[in-house]
Amino acid sequence: MEEWRATPSGLPPCRWRPKRGCTNETQYECVKGHSTGECAGTNWFGSDTCDISCVHVSLLNPVPYYALWRSGVEARPLIPHQRHPRYKHDSDQLTPAKRGIHLSKSNVLMSRFCRSEENQFVGVSLYSPKYEVDAIRLVGSCERVGVCCKAMQLSSDAFGSGAPEGSEAFRFQVISMKPSFIWEQIKATELPVVYLDTDLEFHKFPELFQRGSWPKYDRDVALFNFWANETRLDTKDRPQIGSAVAYFNTTRRAKKVLEAWAQAMAYGPNQRAPDDQVLDTLLTEGGWLHRASYGWLPSGYLRLMPSFYRGVDPIIEHDHGSEPGLLKHSEAKPKLPPVVGYELSDPKAPADMGRKLQVTVEEFTEEVKRDEWISYNCFYNQKCPALADGGEVPDQMSPGAYHPGDPKSCVAVSKYVTSDWCRQICVGKCPTAMCRCDFATFAWPTDELDETIAVPEGGSPMQITPPPPAAKAPKPTPAVCTAVRPGVGDAWCDKTCISTPKIDFCSSSCHCPGWNATASRSSSVRVL
Repeated sequence: MEEWRATPSGLPPCRWRPKRGCTNETQYECVKGHSTGECAGTNWFGSDTCDISCVHVSLLNPVPYYALWRSGVEARPLIPHQRHPRYKHDSDQLTPAKRGIHLSKSNVLMSRFCRSEENQFVGVSLYSPKYEVDAIRLVGSCERVGVCCKAMQLSSDAFGSGAPEGSEAFRFQVISMKPSFIWEQIKATELPVVYLDTDLEFHKFPELFQRGSWPKYDRDVALFNFWANETRLDTKDRPQIGSAVAYFNTTRRAKKVLEAWAQAMAYGPNQRAPDDQVLDTLLTEGGWLHRASYGWLPSGYLRLMPSFYRGVDPIIEHDHGSEPGLLKHSEAKPKLPPVVGYELSDPKAPADMGRKLQVTVEEFTEEVKRDEWISYNCFYNQKCPALADGGEVPDQMSPGAYHPGDPKSCVAVSKYVTSDWCRQICVGKCPTAMCRCDFATFAWPTDELDETIAVPEGGSPMQITPPPPAAKAPKPTPAVCTAVRPGVGDAWCDKTCISTPKIDFCSSSCHCPGWNATASRSSSVRVL
């Protein structure tokens, strides 16, 4: 009883041997109330027949890969002129306001810590009247651990009479609005935002949402990845995201991930697809896994019954120890939307001064073709455009080879090599025509074309055709002479005696038939 009262978040563990009838599928035991002594497969919490309950943790399997923690994926460095894709979407579904939802007029539950000026992040949640009890419990847990949280209410008719609260249409509208809701809250609070499903609750303060708390480098995005600790080659780099907890920093990279996610959720075929699966598709098929630094949250940041429960020291817990998945996922499969344009990934970079922020697919194709030709002319013909500051072309770009300070910074700029190849080769001297290193230490040339540089219609020579393979060496001509002396070979006879077969040394060592014809041709040449 005392442990129950001391565990306001989640359930206390049962401290005794499980009774008969308690299994890994019926792990919840009622300890006070009409159902005392009974074990069930669903949580007794909130039941009319049980006032106090516990969970037999010893019956559960340990967390998969519990001894490992892969803490995430670091973003690839931006290279000059780099762009990221923009996706086809229904503009009327892109933001809450365009859906007719004005959250500034919503009822808000908020913990008192939101008044502090010391907050480094804000927890946000979205709930409908049916889930107000869960929202109150979430905000109450934030209050206990010192986290600023706010839960914003959607009215039961927020999406019109055709999608009332409790309907599938209402649920899918809320799901598809998640990334745009997070983006709106970042703009409103000017702080990193942690999205929280309403049925979560805090056990402890979440240190990993603080600045400088992650190992090695800061994260733009932090997510719960079910396959974070996977080691199989075919799955270890394919995230399986649980979006119940999702941290987004205020960095440009984080905002662009959110923007891409919002566009993908506003794409027609995805409007009934699970939001976490759409995000998986963006990260893997869309290449967004390398466009930001991601942190994979430890198991404690989303303790889930039953697979991620035993042995987990919880920071955040799902639904007071209840199993998830009571509402079936949509059967709609996520799709990567068509690309309709591209945007500069770092528009403030000196390299991109004067360039359009957004371009169409056709403009992007021409831009790449033009850049490759400028690069080719600079490296092979030494006709380089002027630098933004009027200075000389730096060593990293000059024709020839360069010894980089950090080989790990090298990236490929030629279609014929990979960045991994560059990082290996550039431990020594680096071919500047194929690799770029130490890119943060110099300004890139502007894209102003010199009058003498004309872009070929088909692009640069690097784009038109790769260089042909080297011709094979001709097969050697069969030997004419035959060695007749031990230690002498036919080839030596051909080379030494073909023109002088009658001298003593040759006549005793080699037999060269046709010597008369050879001698005759030699004489003719000498007379002329």
